[in-house]
Amino acid sequence: MKNEKASFDVLSKIQNERLKRGWTEYTLAKNSDLSQSTVSSWYRKGLEPSLASLERICNGFGITLSQFFATDEYTTGLSNDQTLLLEMWEKLSPEQIKALLLLLYKCLIMADIYMYYDILYAVYLLSNYRTNNQYAYHLCRRCKQSVISGSSDA
Repeated sequence: MKNEKASFDVLSKIQNERLKRGWTEYTLAKNSDLSQSTVSSWYRKGLEPSLASLERICNGFGITLSQFFATDEYTTGLSNDQTLLLEMWEKLSPEQIKALLLLLYKCLIMADIYMYYDILYAVYLLSNYRTNNQYAYHLCRRCKQSVISGSSDA
């Protein structure tokens, strides 16, 4: 049996996901707990990562293997707001995701819809600017302080 190349280009998908987030190969390697030389060798040598490495990459991206291999848009059936939230989510680093989940959890407990929109706006700002956006970070700090203090004047 001949070795046939799969119709799904794993390296292109990894590169697309990486570039969508504005990540370098180094950032991908760091977030996936892989060495940068391993990641760059895949491209230099035209090799595909092992399943174990691909699982680490997906974890680094914050997606499942199923989402990685999905050929149709996995946002089918979602509202525009839900789709927008997922698109912004995909641009966040693992640290930003952890911080956002903590804030959202506390906001849901407090049922403070105004703070929720401030957080979504801060996520939007953080995901669309690759440099430090002081306003977004300030907004996140204000939201965090009001969650801790129990007030809603963020």
